[in-house]
Amino acid sequence: MLCATWVIAVASILAALVACGSTYIASREMKRQNENLDKQTNAYKLALSVDVVLKFEPRFNEPNFKIIRSNAARALLSKTKEDEAEDIFDFFDTVGLFVKLGALTLQQFHHISFGKAVRNALRAPL
Repeated sequence: MLCATWVIAVASILAALVACGSTYIASREMKRQNENLDKQTNAYKLALSVDVVLKFEPRFNEPNFKIIRSNAARALLSKTKEDEAEDIFDFFDTVGLFVKLGALTLQQFHHISFGKAVRNALRAPL
């Protein structure tokens, strides 16, 4: 009888150790999966941002929009016909929404718009 009790006790201790080991392995695996999910999420956000930038850039640089930007700049500088700047305000309002939603960073948008706008402004007199 004493031998059976010892076998049951040892088996219970081994079962508890195996359960603890399984819990440790499961928790380590969950941590690894969370890290992988974070990497995938960051990669997805980057891909989304690049997609958004690639959609805004052609609109910002199309010839008609350059004319609209130029007319808006003249109107705002001369403080006449400020309603001509409405399309520009709408464009930047949309950009602001994308920045606020996290689909685009200010740095990304600055890269495609402000830098080019400054270079264009330096090349062409108002």
